[in-house]
Amino acid sequence: MIEIDFLAVESEDGPGSKSGDAIAVRYLPNGESRLRVVVVDGGYSAVGNRLVRHVNDRYLTDRVDLVVSTHPDADHINGLIEVVESLEVTELMLHLPWEHHGDVDEYSNLEKIEALYAAAEANGTAVTEPFAGIERYNGTLRVLGPSQTYYQELLAEGVAANVAENTLRASADVFGTLDVKSELSEDALDDTDDTSSRNNSSVILSIEAADEFHIFTGDAGITALDYAADEFERALGANRPDQVEFFQVPHHGSRHNLGPSVLDRWFPTGSAGTTAFISSALADEKHPGVAVLAELRNRGFRIYATEGKNLLHSHDAQQRSEYSEASPA
Repeated sequence: MIEIDFLAVESEDGPGSKSGDAIAVRYLPNGESRLRVVVVDGGYSAVGNRLVRHVNDRYLTDRVDLVVSTHPDADHINGLIEVVESLEVTELMLHLPWEHHGDVDEYSNLEKIEALYAAAEANGTAVTEPFAGIERYNGTLRVLGPSQTYYQELLAEGVAANVAENTLRASADVFGTLDVKSELSEDALDDTDDTSSRNNSSVILSIEAADEFHIFTGDAGITALDYAADEFERALGANRPDQVEFFQVPHHGSRHNLGPSVLDRWFPTGSAGTTAFISSALADEKHPGVAVLAELRNRGFRIYATEGKNLLHSHDAQQRSEYSEASPA
């Protein structure tokens, strides 16, 4: 049994042009008798309360076994503070940049990382840094990436680039416009990885339930997904499934995060029948990217985007009457 809920995430102040991730999972691990509750990212601050209500009202509990912060962008981490403060969270997986770099004062959104860590400490929640190889619940939940070494490399790049990056974004009014044009381009995807170091540091997870594998990717890019595929193959060996049944399309469906070769690695026998969820805001004109949708359709994915709706993917669980019917992207 598994339920995967993608809550609709819009901009900080309501419907707008900014997408985000807020995911709740309830599943029964092999060999266990108790359902596990996992939260992966929490959207903006205002979304945290919705996640808390979801766990209370839909999962009928105030207990969360695991909260995972994939990376510290505001549209992923900010809402998790409310989750940790309001629910009984057993474990938080969170990268602690100050443990891996001598000066992270300029690291973007550092104050929210510190606030989430402080909330966990205040509430008696164990904090674990999520690096490849960590497993939970009889091995049914696996951290596939990043490795500690790769994270440290990416962190150093991110700290070094942060000031220049902020200056560029602040001074170049055309930056957003150029990014929109890129995502609207119908040019086919290629294998160039131009994902930021910050996004490539995203935690990539595998959850096994109902004899199927479900992959969560945050904002990871091609290189990170390649390394995660290495770990997936290492961990499962000859038992690697022919097909992943559920795949979170990274970074709200951005064309900068996927390419044909990495999709071939994750789906070596084809993608027909795989469900793909995309967290994208209704008014986000960039996401999902035109080329990403074309590539996934051509491969036979069943593609759904939040676009202002909550989405549920489930096995052996009831549908939610208050959810809009999932519409293909």
